Amino acid sequence: MRWSCTPASARASIPTTRAARVGKDWRDFGLTLDVLNLLDSDDHDIDYFYASRLPGEPTEGVEDIHFHVFEPRSLRLSLSYRF
Repeated sequence: MRWSCTPASARASIPTTRAARVGKDWRDFGLTLDVLNLLDSDDHDIDYFYASRLPGEPTEGVEDIHFHVFEPRSLRLSLSYRF
């Protein structure tokens, strides 16, 4: 992850994740399997730049980057019925 970070602007690179889906349809039923975060990336899903304050830090806070990583690889199985 590369950051260009100044008080006036903070920019992060665009994260990339992969997913896969396989499914089968019958007359009224459908079965689908999704694999989310197929490559198990630990890249940042979203990044925030703001001032935060922890105990012992200055009253005005410290400007920093806060982030949330992608959820780990997971499977989702769906069963559908059409009427």
